[in-house]
Amino acid sequence: MRMRLRCPRLRVTLSVGVAVAILLASAPVGASTSHPAANVAPVPNYEEASACRDQTLSAWVLNDPCLALSLAALNNARAREGVGPMSLPGNWNSLSQPEQLFVVFNLERVDRGLPPYLGLNAHLDAAAQAAAAASGDPSSSDGYPTGGWAGVWTEGQHNAVDALYGFMYADGWGGAGSTINMDCTRATAPGCWGHRDAVLGVDTGVHCTTCEVGVGYSTGAAVSAAAVISSTVGRAPAMVFTWSSELPFLATPWLPSTANVPVAAATIVHPTLRAGQVTFHATALTTRTVTVTWSAPRAWGVGGVQVMVERGAGCSGRLVSNGSFVYPAGDNVRAGTLRVVGSFSSVEAYSGRIMLSYVNGHVTSGCVTLGRG
Repeated sequence: MRMRLRCPRLRVTLSVGVAVAILLASAPVGASTSHPAANVAPVPNYEEASACRDQTLSAWVLNDPCLALSLAALNNARAREGVGPMSLPGNWNSLSQPEQLFVVFNLERVDRGLPPYLGLNAHLDAAAQAAAAASGDPSSSDGYPTGGWAGVWTEGQHNAVDALYGFMYADGWGGAGSTINMDCTRATAPGCWGHRDAVLGVDTGVHCTTCEVGVGYSTGAAVSAAAVISSTVGRAPAMVFTWSSELPFLATPWLPSTANVPVAAATIVHPTLRAGQVTFHATALTTRTVTVTWSAPRAWGVGGVQVMVERGAGCSGRLVSNGSFVYPAGDNVRAGTLRVVGSFSSVEAYSGRIMLSYVNGHVTSGCVTLGRG
């Protein structure tokens, strides 16, 4: 029997400057940024669902069932506050993990009538990345023209939505041994709901229109993620990812992908391959697995097969994952099935090549499109 223990940890660091105090005075905190009376238990309880419970916490893996359950729980908690459901953008699966966390921060703000953070800044990213790698609190980024900043850190979450749920709805006092906010040491401790305040901009100006963000993401025994949110004095510095570039993708929301979506079979002919004609058929493409069935009716001496899956329709060289299988010597295998395990987006096309190893060496096929279409 195996027991799986999940111990997410949250910590927030705050620093408020004079410029922020002026912003807060002109934009008082309203109901959209008030604290819940108590931690909100997730409904559905995605932590107990097998889609999440059986998932490794060493990386934020694209797992549609777990992400969908996390999002449903978040939206149920938001409904208790009179906030409408959050819809993730249609390009969600192609965003990096730092971009995903930035996007849900902004969706949480704009859905409450607050202005979005402008984007990700490389200077702030570096400060957040150092914190994520060290599994600790962020510090301010020297040289950034800040008028006030806030930093948050979390560890052991399934995905960016799960991290946001912890910041927004599990950030208060939950009792001894059950409080994940490490700075919420008692019901009235000043650190309670500090992550929520940071996400919503209470510490950098609720209606800040010059705020930029840095996000760090590190994998290990458990995912460690950190964010630095900073207001800007003077002209806003250049950004490496902007909210404005994400806006077009909000029109077509993300939807969980459907497993076992068939893709077209293809036939590859390699004149130099002793096996002659090889059929390379990807029978299923999910967010985690491509299942490939290959057949070479005239093969002789095939000792192994390898499939390489690349992002894009034309085998552009952006390798996503590969899978291989070695067959026992002398079996004279002419067909087989193998699985390529990776992280595959439901909105992108993929392509692949197959390499057959045989007695005189190996040969790689041409490119085959594996897109969902």
